[in-house]
Amino acid sequence: MNAIQSSTAQVESRTGSLIGEQLAQIRADLAAVPAPPWRWIGTRGSGGPQLVTDHSGRQYLLRAAKPVDEHGDEILEPERGYVVYGDLEFRDKRDGERFSTMRAGNQLAVGRTTYDPDSIVDVNNPVARWLERSAAHVQILLAEIDRLSVERQSTNAALADLTVGLRAAEARVAELTALLGRARDEARSLVTSTDGDDLHDDAELPVGEIRRVLFQGGEL
Repeated sequence: MNAIQSSTAQVESRTGSLIGEQLAQIRADLAAVPAPPWRWIGTRGSGGPQLVTDHSGRQYLLRAAKPVDEHGDEILEPERGYVVYGDLEFRDKRDGERFSTMRAGNQLAVGRTTYDPDSIVDVNNPVARWLERSAAHVQILLAEIDRLSVERQSTNAALADLTVGLRAAEARVAELTALLGRARDEARSLVTSTDGDDLHDDAELPVGEIRRVLFQGGEL
């Protein structure tokens, strides 16, 4: 291994260690939250959008808190006596707007149907979509990383086998080159010591041509 290869290996080792630590933290963070998939539900005017799990029953992940007074009691509307709910706000920017702003979830909520617009089934907002899908995205990416890791190990094993075969081939080539050199030396000695007259008539050995090949580098 030369100096450049050694330096590259050291950088890859440090990088691999850092990525391994980051992946371990990502896996730990994902394991610490309820498993995806998640989805938005809720009711307009009664807390707005609420992020919940979409399996094995319902666990609330994110929702607006109900305002309370100094005694910790729920605040009621003075006219109708209904409980006052909070509402999540999302950073939002509509087409044609120059700047983004904070908008209430009730404004961004998607109703179940035209005749039931108050039952929330989604939130039309990039931040809301990321919150809803982020854990599932991480699951997919981690699964792909695991797949690529197995594939890389298989490739490395195949490369190791190829390297062993290449080294064996190089050794065989060196051996054959040495044999060819010795044969060339013996042929040069033979041609130097005879003009062909002492060879058998049936040999038809082109001594002159062999000499040209051996001493001038021509092709036999």
